[in-house]
Amino acid sequence: MSGLHIKDKTHISLLSNEEWLAMIRKNNFDVLDIFYDGLWDTPYLKYIPRIFQDFSIKFFSLGLFLLGMKFSRKYGENICIIASRRE
Repeated sequence: MSGLHIKDKTHISLLSNEEWLAMIRKNNFDVLDIFYDGLWDTPYLKYIPRIFQDFSIKFFSLGLFLLGMKFSRKYGENICIIASRRE
């Protein structure tokens, strides 16, 4: 699991990424794609004000995600799983 979520003390994740995938597969779904949604939990850089990081990191990340970019685990905070139910 990515360590980025640790910054947000209110973040609650009931399952690890591996547990989510196991549960999805156990319930007759085939995992079609796994990706992450980008960086949202600013600030990342200690000496740059958060407002500048919001515009330069958060909104840039949002724009790329809306354009269809899929981020790797290293550059994302939330896992996105696309699955299809088996017949």
